[in-house]
Amino acid sequence: MLQSLSPWLNYFYLFIGIVVLLCAFLRFRRKVQVNDYSGLYSPRKALLSPAERSFYGVLDQSLSDHFEIFTKIRTSDIFTPKSTLNRNEYAIAWNKIKAKHIDFILCDKETLSVIALIELDDSSHNRPQTIERDKFINAICLNTGIPLIRFKVEYSYPLEQVRERVLSSIGS
Repeated sequence: MLQSLSPWLNYFYLFIGIVVLLCAFLRFRRKVQVNDYSGLYSPRKALLSPAERSFYGVLDQSLSDHFEIFTKIRTSDIFTPKSTLNRNEYAIAWNKIKAKHIDFILCDKETLSVIALIELDDSSHNRPQTIERDKFINAICLNTGIPLIRFKVEYSYPLEQVRERVLSSIGS
């Protein structure tokens, strides 16, 4: 009886050996692929576009005494899906915010709590995809009570007008 099982036992060991080798190969291959991606990136020249950088200077001059100003913060760092959502709803809500960002965030100097969000709207905000994104961000801000202030890209921004508009929008 043992001799009749012997060829099958050899095949079984061979099969186990192949499975172990295949798993090791796939694990090694996965690591190599991750490392291969590292060569696909290059540094950005600047964090902000020229228009955003110009507007940041205006915000800094007009509001830095009152607020900390941060740029290009992910919406998922500002908002989070409600814990009452089921797993599927949570994943959908998370996916809608995880890859978006807000141009400028005003925070309390002491606590760094979010006071208001500022978006600088250039001509790209006329594209259908961006219009839908803007509507979505507007709705989140309205529902969470965080003020969202939109400025159109301009050649220049009077400091006092920017300060007054921001302060009146947040009720200060």
